[in-house]
Amino acid sequence: MVLLEKPQTRAEQLTSIAESVRLDPITAEILMSRLSAINDEAAMTMRLVSGSPVANEAYDMNVGLMDANGDCFAIGMYITIHALALSHTVKDILAEYADDPGIHPGDVFMSNDPYVGACHQMDVAVVAPIFFGDTLVAWTGSTVHQIDLGGPVEGQVQFGAQSILARCGGMWSAAICVGRVCRISQGST
Repeated sequence: MVLLEKPQTRAEQLTSIAESVRLDPITAEILMSRLSAINDEAAMTMRLVSGSPVANEAYDMNVGLMDANGDCFAIGMYITIHALALSHTVKDILAEYADDPGIHPGDVFMSNDPYVGACHQMDVAVVAPIFFGDTLVAWTGSTVHQIDLGGPVEGQVQFGAQSILARCGGMWSAAICVGRVCRISQGST
């Protein structure tokens, strides 16, 4: 039998956070509000500069901040699964890139691989590490749904596809799948 814990109230959450990092509840609330504002600003900027109606009208996107291990601690107010999927993307990048070639300031990674973290191939995640000096302290990222990424038909649905990698009529049965890619390395493309 699985026992579910009683959900914490906002005051209990703040007290727990404050105790774990030795902050008073007021400072903890100020920090949480600031992190939330950072995410809201990032999402708003993404909406405003995007030429895609998926982002600027349908809001099929989200942003998030993750700790050095890839666990989300602040997410935007849009599609929640997009922000939480960033955590899986970062954990995969840490597993694959941490030792060789390493993760450096200025690196930017991109992926739309559902086996890595995206909900499906039309969701493109972009994540970047945040360093304090030489220490990786956090990650930032965003996911935006794309209308079309290629494939044998327009849009995102390929009826009759047997897998995301199967061939159908001589063409890939689904959109182009970009596994974890370091698109910008140490600030250079």
